Amino acid sequence: MFRKPWMMAPALWLAVACSAPQQGTPVAVDQAAPTPRYGGVLNVPVSNDPTNWDMTISKSVPNSYGAAMAYGTLLTYKTGPGIDYNEGILAAKLAERWEVATDARTFIFHLRKGVKFADTPPLNRRELTAADVKWSYEYGSRTGEFQDKSLPPSEYNFMFEGVDRIETPDRYTVAVHFKTPFAPFINYAGADWNVIMPPELYGLEGKLQDNLLGIGPYRLNKEASQKGTRWVFHKEPNYWEDGKPYLDQVRWLVITDDATENAAFQARQIDLLQDVASGSAEDVKRANSNAMALQYQTGYPRMVALNHRKPPLNDVRIRRALALSIDRDELNKVMEKGKGEWQMPAVFTGYFTQDEIRKLMPYNPAEAKRLVTEAGYPDGVPVEIQYAGLTEGQAFVTMLELMQTQVKKGGINLEMKNTERSTYTRNLRVANFEFIIRSGSTQRWDPDGALAYFDPKASRNWSGTDDPALTEIIETQRREADPTKRRELIRKAAARVVEQAHSLGFYTEALTHFWHPYVKNYYRNWNLSGINVADVWVDK
Repeated sequence: MFRKPWMMAPALWLAVACSAPQQGTPVAVDQAAPTPRYGGVLNVPVSNDPTNWDMTISKSVPNSYGAAMAYGTLLTYKTGPGIDYNEGILAAKLAERWEVATDARTFIFHLRKGVKFADTPPLNRRELTAADVKWSYEYGSRTGEFQDKSLPPSEYNFMFEGVDRIETPDRYTVAVHFKTPFAPFINYAGADWNVIMPPELYGLEGKLQDNLLGIGPYRLNKEASQKGTRWVFHKEPNYWEDGKPYLDQVRWLVITDDATENAAFQARQIDLLQDVASGSAEDVKRANSNAMALQYQTGYPRMVALNHRKPPLNDVRIRRALALSIDRDELNKVMEKGKGEWQMPAVFTGYFTQDEIRKLMPYNPAEAKRLVTEAGYPDGVPVEIQYAGLTEGQAFVTMLELMQTQVKKGGINLEMKNTERSTYTRNLRVANFEFIIRSGSTQRWDPDGALAYFDPKASRNWSGTDDPALTEIIETQRREADPTKRRELIRKAAARVVEQAHSLGFYTEALTHFWHPYVKNYYRNWNLSGINVADVWVDK
């Protein structure tokens, strides 16, 4: 387990390097009822409709929330009483135990017996077997039977970098073999993107995009759902964890703006608020004095894509000028009321001290202006930034507007382009952009997930980064089984990202979760995309 940002995560025979965000601060303590109550509905706000249930193609919110409810993973991360928001403690789930070879090339998982899929056709409550894991992992890595099927690249193929073969020596044992040591994999086995899916679901239409049914505590009710309004999930009566889930339904209510969402929470039309920015958290607390709250800082970097394939950001001088022009102290003061800290790109909080970060990422608009002029733009260089304003939220747009003013001093004329979410996502994947920042991040579980954004072989290398020196470090840290040595390699890789301005560092966000007191046993953990819906009940 790891309990502080600088500690490592042991997994039986092997210690693998991980890191976690800073301490979450409980503003109030939830006193759960001693005995769970069955029944009731949990109303959860989502800012947009799900677009695709195939986790290998689209993992954005709320798609990943739905997969976490309907599917399952071999391992998971603990959450609950006594587990801090930032702790990353691996725990058994569909696998009751696991083994990792000392050279980090073989990972063996022993499945629980008697675990059943949903009782709905085509699954019909059949038992989970090692064959399902093999199928899911080969589909997720586009190996084995899926190697030559001309499928879209898997967005989490980085979790299986260098996989050789997946074997099933018996009905309940899975062995994942890698060609070379791949230390991050044990942490990826707990990632709730890396779900176990039933082959029959794929067999219905030759795809997974439109169906969501598996081994999880809830199932999607398509008939009761309405795009743009609500998505309804019903309790799975034969869920494998005895006595769970407690709720009859989980409803997603599509609410596209913060003001409406806050009003709905105050009126108790929704039962919780997630990731409320520091600028709004005090207002929410004043309007909901009895609400439970958990405040924390993000410990993972934003996903920043600077397109290396075409001018102007194919020039390292322009990328460096952009980095030098960002006043992170001002951003932190305005956006986070000074509660955040400077943040490196490509690595979790805790790998570098604040002094180290400030030395690596100085604020120097005069030097930025010199670089822009040297690159052939004496009157300033235009750079277009795309964003999906409707789903990112007003706070994110405000941050961009402030940054637009800042980088002007360095000779960067930042042109903001608001696009519809699906267009924005498509443009990212086909490299039809210059500069994109995602408000949140998806680099949980292991630092390798963040570094994969810069690996030329990874499908998520949207920037088109191809830096041989950086690639060598990324590959070396994956093969390094010694946690101390691996940690230093991760630091070296992150420093290289800053040096070449392959990405940009900003600041940590101070966010707050709120929920009404009648929502019981509600916990959050940064390693889990969704809510611990199997454990929650409502007492009203």
